[in-house]
Amino acid sequence: MIYIGVDAHKSFSTFYGFAKPTGEVVLDEDKVPTQAEAFTQLFGGCRWEQAIATVEASNISCFVAEMLQPFVERVVIADPKVVRQLVRYSRPKTDKVDAQELAWQLSQGLIHEVYQHTPDNLAQRALTRGLGSVTSNGTRLRNQIRSLLGQFGLDCPYRDLCGKAARQWLHNVELREPAGTVLQAMTQALFDTQDQRQWLQKKVKATGRQQEQAQLLQTVPGIGPQTALTIVSEVGDMRRFPNHAAFVNFCGLAPSTKQSGNFRRSGNLVKGNKHLKRAFTQAANSVARQKGDTPLHQHYHRRLWSLGANQAKLDTARKIARITYAMLTRHEPYRYAN
Repeated sequence: MIYIGVDAHKSFSTFYGFAKPTGEVVLDEDKVPTQAEAFTQLFGGCRWEQAIATVEASNISCFVAEMLQPFVERVVIADPKVVRQLVRYSRPKTDKVDAQELAWQLSQGLIHEVYQHTPDNLAQRALTRGLGSVTSNGTRLRNQIRSLLGQFGLDCPYRDLCGKAARQWLHNVELREPAGTVLQAMTQALFDTQDQRQWLQKKVKATGRQQEQAQLLQTVPGIGPQTALTIVSEVGDMRRFPNHAAFVNFCGLAPSTKQSGNFRRSGNLVKGNKHLKRAFTQAANSVARQKGDTPLHQHYHRRLWSLGANQAKLDTARKIARITYAMLTRHEPYRYAN
């Protein structure tokens, strides 16, 4: 069996591979361009039988794994935190040393594998995260515009700064220079951001209509096209989670636990996927605002009286996450859908 460690960077990658049990070095190359043509040339354009490669999880790890896939039997995405914890001994840190360490840990079965998203999944995730980023930029610009107006004793009477009436009001506002130029630049940036947001929302809806799982999730109250596609693109394959508790923990919705002897206390929420946490929290907020008598709405109001509004919404977000886990593992719509 051949074990290959790849220390990948955006421009160049370093390869180190050896055969086990002989220990013969079969691959030792650095400064290999991180491009498909260079990888093809390195492996001679053919598939290496009984070869496994590993690369640390990073922004480009899925892209590198996709290029390696045709030339080896399997590509393992390694958890970088575990890799650093298992470094054998102190020595100069270079790309070659990192590649050697990855290959050695792979041969010893010490690599902690992380999930590898598909290219389609990554493209959908880029779309939903891009929409979220544009929306955040719009919110930031709105706050900055209102703050600037407040410094001169002005307040826009319209709630939506991108509405027709608000645009006309902002166009007629005159501030002392150079503050007037700043206001004009901010308002134009806000209007451009709003146009981009609307265009991306249309793209999300069109993509969601082609995604079966996203359509399935939209049968849940509180989950719309953007939230559904965000969940699907961030999760990938739901089967990688052994149970709903692991999924809730991954979403960052589970409370941390400190326990020693007879002492046990729940603390702040664990760190998880911030995009999923926001998606389920927004879904819970939507349920809280809805009028009706759906099971989720009843669940929220039961928790409201005992826990308060914030904790009730958080508990409802966990409930929606558990429902999502069941739906995507069983491939069935929401049980109480209209």
